[in-house]
Amino acid sequence: MPWRGWAVRISPKGDLLPTAAGVRSPGGIGFNAEGEVFVTDNQGDWNGTSSLKHLIPSSFQGTVPGLEWWEKSGLTGPAPKEPRSGRVLLDRLADPKFVPPAVLFPHNRAARSPTALVYDTSGKFGPFGQQLFVAEHTLSQIVRVYLEKVNGLYQGAVFPFLGGLQSGPIGMAFGADGSLLVTGSARGWGAKGGKSFHFERIRFLAKTPFEPLEIRAQPDGFEVTFTEPVDPSTAEKTSSYSVEAWTYLHSKAYGSEELDRITSTIQSASVSEDRRRVRLKITPLTRGHLHEIRFPGVRSEKGESLVHPIGWYTLNEIPQSPR
Repeated sequence: MPWRGWAVRISPKGDLLPTAAGVRSPGGIGFNAEGEVFVTDNQGDWNGTSSLKHLIPSSFQGTVPGLEWWEKSGLTGPAPKEPRSGRVLLDRLADPKFVPPAVLFPHNRAARSPTALVYDTSGKFGPFGQQLFVAEHTLSQIVRVYLEKVNGLYQGAVFPFLGGLQSGPIGMAFGADGSLLVTGSARGWGAKGGKSFHFERIRFLAKTPFEPLEIRAQPDGFEVTFTEPVDPSTAEKTSSYSVEAWTYLHSKAYGSEELDRITSTIQSASVSEDRRRVRLKITPLTRGHLHEIRFPGVRSEKGESLVHPIGWYTLNEIPQSPR
């Protein structure tokens, strides 16, 4: 089918404008706070795991079959090269048109079949304003994504947010009152929630949960921001954390296991003056890998454990200086 695997725009006159090649099976499309376009793409050929992709005009998003229409697209320059290395990092370094996924979703943990994405601008949905919320159909849950730009590329962290939805979420929207409306179906595709369809409303009840809010890449590790001040006696212990990293196969094979696994050593954990940020110095820090950061020993000033003591950061680029 012509233009399968392409992001296209439709002009006011009805003209079809091929815009970016190489998506596989996107489940949702949406915008970040700056109005830039992202899609959630599903695991399969050329997608070792599901991901969030940043759509840039004239870019290649990593999935090969749609490239056969590049010459007819009207886009400038030669067609992107077919990736051959088996790793996203090496393939995108070989071809500047290849924009790597901004965030990888660990399969069967963060996501299996991601769909809609929305972000909160109202300030009525707790401490998570300007972050993306992504619906996960098969696992009947919603995850949360923090994004940052490093060396011109988007990357960032995905966190668990809310499970237990009644069916497989497909569409989401924020209402005027700041609540999140979620609807979906499991007819024809199974979902953990069990019901064949659902329509649910999620409201913030004014009690801030103790969560990892943001993870930022640093030249020698990560800086983690929390929603509540931490207890330094726990947050300064390196034993309160663990970090593992891995990547995925980038090929025409369907999906991938976790490859090139590395266990990082946490050398130090430093708490900021306001006690909301912790700077983790780790080695090695592996460009191109997904880093799983766990916080099992961290407690808040009130002695609370984290609701979700985990985050997964996709490290496309390592910053040159502290951020």
